[in-house]
Order: sequence, then structure tokens, then C-alpha cells
Amino acid sequence: MNTINFVKLNRVRLRDGMRDRATTKFREFFASIQGKVSGFKGYTILENNNDNKEALVLTFWGSKEDMDNYYSNGNSSLSSLVEEVKPMFEKMPERITYNVVSLDVKVTQN
Repeated sequence: MNTINFVKLNRVRLRDGMRDRATTKFREFFASIQGKVSGFKGYTILENNNDNKEALVLTFWGSKEDMDNYYSNGNSSLSSLVEEVKPMFEKMPERITYNVVSLDVKVTQN
């Protein structure tokens, strides 16, 4: 089943000049877990056009249980990423869980 039912929003506030480096780390990390983590359906990284210190990382999940397990304190893989990028943070990320009520994305190939 490929349904996306939950989204975890990670609002990241970065130090001056750290956004490109942090974005690269996030992209590499989430690409590396694609297809390897139960319930993980994908991710997107958004950079605020008006604020060079802000980025959003959205992760998409099939079940709340899988999402909660992944974001638990016992996840050493995620903890390692956070420790690696922590010096780039102005403050620790804010995490918010959302239920997906409607999702309609059409992707076309050129």
C-alpha cells in the first residue's frame, strides 16, 4: 500500500551561511533511508525564499506507528544525523505531526 497518511514537519532554524550545507546533509540522509525504513514513503526539503536561515523538512508516512517509532529517542540513525548537523542549528528543530486529509500531486515526465 502506497498511501501517505501522516506527515512530520521539521522546521529548521539555521546559523548564517549553513543552509546549503544542511540541505545537502538532509538530502543525502533521507535518500539513504528510502526503501529501508518501515512506513517511510518519502520526503521533501523546502527552503524559505525570504529567510535564508529557515528550511522545512517534510517526511511522509503510511502509519503513525512507523512515524513515531522512527522519531523515537531510540533511533540511533536519526540521532546521529541530528548530532552531525546540530552545530549548524540556530536552535533545535521544531517537529509537528500532521494527518493527511487530502493529497493530490501530479508529476509529469518531460
